[in-house]
Amino acid sequence: MSTPPNSELKQSVCSGNLRREMAHSDNPLSAISVGNRLELLRAAMQLQDKTLAAMIHASPQKWGNWKSGRNVIPHDFAARLCAVTGATTDFIYRDVRDRMAEGLAEKIAKVEAEIAPKKPVRRA
Repeated sequence: MSTPPNSELKQSVCSGNLRREMAHSDNPLSAISVGNRLELLRAAMQLQDKTLAAMIHASPQKWGNWKSGRNVIPHDFAARLCAVTGATTDFIYRDVRDRMAEGLAEKIAKVEAEIAPKKPVRRA
């Protein structure tokens, strides 16, 4: 099963591209999966891409490459991201959601639920 081109991930979480990519990404360790979690975290924090990039001293271009899955966020930037958001590197790299700042996992789950594909209602 092939994944959509990374260029599709540049659009916002509302566009549905993240939803489609999440459905195609079976490996939580893949660059695309890590990028999806970066976008979930950004959306949960209600921050713009450029704002979050500035907070961790990264260029918007680097942030975009990490978020799109072109590159995996380096550990030093992931540590900065954790320091400013309350996330953990276990969440960023492996999708392990315990030990995050209080309420953050719930915010992420809420964003995830908003973009999750809706199951069709079957009529009898």
